[in-house]
Amino acid sequence: MSFGIIVAVISVIVSFIAVAVSLKTAADQRRLARQLAEEEHKLLFEQVRTERDSDVIRWTRECVSVLAELESEVAFSTPSPNNTSQQSSLRAHCHRLSALIDHGRLFFPNQAPEKKGSDRPPAYQGYRQIILTVLVRAYDKMMKFDTQAGSEERDKLRKSLIRLRRLFVSEAQLAINPRRYLALKEMNDLKAQKGLHEQELDEVEEI
Repeated sequence: MSFGIIVAVISVIVSFIAVAVSLKTAADQRRLARQLAEEEHKLLFEQVRTERDSDVIRWTRECVSVLAELESEVAFSTPSPNNTSQQSSLRAHCHRLSALIDHGRLFFPNQAPEKKGSDRPPAYQGYRQIILTVLVRAYDKMMKFDTQAGSEERDKLRKSLIRLRRLFVSEAQLAINPRRYLALKEMNDLKAQKGLHEQELDEVEEI
């Protein structure tokens, strides 16, 4: 075999190797690009979910505060037909609760809008979610509250408001799932101590 043929064969082999390396490099780059895109998508999704949860938490705090204030009004005020300050305070709390109910529709829209209330505005069509129904029940009770009611009726209303507030907090907790964050934090702390990668939120939910 002549030297020229040997050189030609070696050149062909080198060319094949170069093509193979190029193809593998291109495949690795595509795979890396997909992984980066997926990670970016997960991060963006988690940021949006975290921002929503933060908004829901702030809204929940306001709702709980109003419910607690209404309980106090019922528990500690005294029957009086001429107590205009008490009546004004109750009206202010009810107006605030009414506004918070509509604010809540931004987070918890009605379900099955095609099945109920077709003559209503779009946001009020369908079936209201439980977390908002609880607030509506509290609002309706307070709107019917007689400031001249006796202690027995006041105590009954106060206990009803307490039950509604606890149900509301339970529904809010289900909505934001704080245990997901607690589990994530504990797992990430352990992994960080061992020098391992941090766990993704979606992975925690699948466990």
